[in-house]
Amino acid sequence: MKLNTSKHILKCLRRHIKEANNIVAILGVEMLVESGGVNFDTNDETYRIEQEYGFTPEEILSGSFFCAKQKMFYDFYRKEVLRTSIHSTPGYEALLILQKRNKLKTVINKNYYDVPKEIKFDNLISLSGTVSHNFCPRCKKSFSSEYLISKEGIPYCDSCKASLRPDIRLFGERINNALFTQAVNACTQADLILMLGKDTYHDNLLPNRTESRKQTRILFTSEKYMENPDFDFIIHDEIQEIIPLII
Repeated sequence: MKLNTSKHILKCLRRHIKEANNIVAILGVEMLVESGGVNFDTNDETYRIEQEYGFTPEEILSGSFFCAKQKMFYDFYRKEVLRTSIHSTPGYEALLILQKRNKLKTVINKNYYDVPKEIKFDNLISLSGTVSHNFCPRCKKSFSSEYLISKEGIPYCDSCKASLRPDIRLFGERINNALFTQAVNACTQADLILMLGKDTYHDNLLPNRTESRKQTRILFTSEKYMENPDFDFIIHDEIQEIIPLII
């Protein structure tokens, strides 16, 4: 395995993690892709979906599209989103090790897929909701993703017959303020932040830099020419390869 990250930087990362007592991990889209998910934001995926459905993924997964074209939304949602299987990776397992060492205090999931079932985080904030939960906006009854998959066209509540709603944050919709506040507070209190892949919604969770509080920030991204002054380190190796090496 050949890494892009030098031995010197690896040593620095290990030291920062060893010295940290309050680590926050933010799960971005690349963490999702490594565990079996799809990044709809790539040029290839955007082109493929636009050719097949006539709209871009961002257009289909928007609140306005859901309201106007529910049948097409659910055709896409069943085929492209709900049938994706997420599995554990060495990256997730490394985070569990940090949690067992009482270093990892909070995990913030910015993807709308759940973390793998075998991965149990003590403090998980799902900022974008979860595909495993759906609900009736009229009577508030809950439904599983399997229920949606078993139906055709628009899925309806089996109690009040209203059309169901996925419990995820669609593009153009406001973030849940209570969850966002929890996430910001966790990031503010952290002495080390692991940004594991870029995020889809670009919500700024990171507190402003202050002289009174030193905070180390590490961004893991496959975009090799990406620069971001908010981070102390930008790492371009696969998360599942590099994380186990630095804990």
